Amino acid sequence: MKQLLQKLKNNWIRVWLIVIAIACFSFAGIAAYTEVSSVKRVVSTAATVGDPFSSNCMKRQIVSYRMAGSVFSVSVCNFDQNYPEKYCSEEITYIFTAKLQVKLNNQYIDMSTIQSELDALPANNRTPEEEAKYTLYSGLVAKAVNYSVRKTSDDKGEGLETNANVFSSSNNYTVTYGTDGTYEKLKGTKAVPSVSDIFDVTINSVDLDENGDPQFFVYVQAEGKSGVVETLSGRLYQTGDQSKAAAQWDGDITDSAYITRSYDFYNYVITGSGAGTLDIYWDSTMININKYFLIENNLANSISTVAANDPKFGDPPAEECDSRVGWNKASLAVDSKDINRYELQLYKTDSFTGDPSSYIKCDFNKTESQSEGQ
Repeated sequence: MKQLLQKLKNNWIRVWLIVIAIACFSFAGIAAYTEVSSVKRVVSTAATVGDPFSSNCMKRQIVSYRMAGSVFSVSVCNFDQNYPEKYCSEEITYIFTAKLQVKLNNQYIDMSTIQSELDALPANNRTPEEEAKYTLYSGLVAKAVNYSVRKTSDDKGEGLETNANVFSSSNNYTVTYGTDGTYEKLKGTKAVPSVSDIFDVTINSVDLDENGDPQFFVYVQAEGKSGVVETLSGRLYQTGDQSKAAAQWDGDITDSAYITRSYDFYNYVITGSGAGTLDIYWDSTMININKYFLIENNLANSISTVAANDPKFGDPPAEECDSRVGWNKASLAVDSKDINRYELQLYKTDSFTGDPSSYIKCDFNKTESQSEGQ
């Protein structure tokens, strides 16, 4: 040991040079590895930005979309709506489906199901319950002729239609473009000029239920088959009063099966037109709103609580209003010229029971100029 120490002492400078050399090589190796890893992370992140199979009204999870007029153009695109430069370089093939639905007892029901149940009713000697169903369902079938879809634009100029396809029993209230043998296609190229197929959906605005809410909906879906294998879907509807549609905002839970299934959270979409203030109320003992939505819209520090003496929602509440005492309230300034859609999530609390749509409400207050003009 003494001999080894003596040798190190005699060659101290040489030993330090060796140590420094080893340290330098080690640092260079670590730096090279870190650089490669960093490059990999950057490339990976860049590659995942964008969603090059998109639509102006359909999403990965089904959403409800209110139409501004009686005809709405549904787009199917090969680029991301928010990042047009992110396009699909491969050809996309897909099947587009449009299906007529009605909303009864807070559930969306295919018109084909309505037709089947109607056909199953006896022709004569119906019970009072059967007679009521027959009257309701016959009326829905008669109104279905006011709803249609047709292809009006194609990136390759193929399959365009002059006449609309009306939803009826003959097509089972379903119109499909593309089959397993012959798909709809979007060519793989840059999104400038845009690469899109367009399907015009026509909805009658006067078909309302007893509450004045839309009764008919058109469910649309684009199912990717190659290039981008994803499924986009949405549910289109109309408002009854077009003067109200010009300045109206409301919210809806978009998970189609939320009535019959239990989820940990629910997707909530607020859509509308016009400018004003949207008051969002929610029962925080049952649900919580995604905090990032509140932060991004500068609402996190302005949440208030509905007091018992609130003139509209206190105890007792104003006529035709429900009590919301103790609920949270956040007021959001909206203007459809800038943004006409907000998406957020509702999370259940440990005390949650029942229907989540009962615990969140939206009230829209138009600006003075709009109120005076209508």
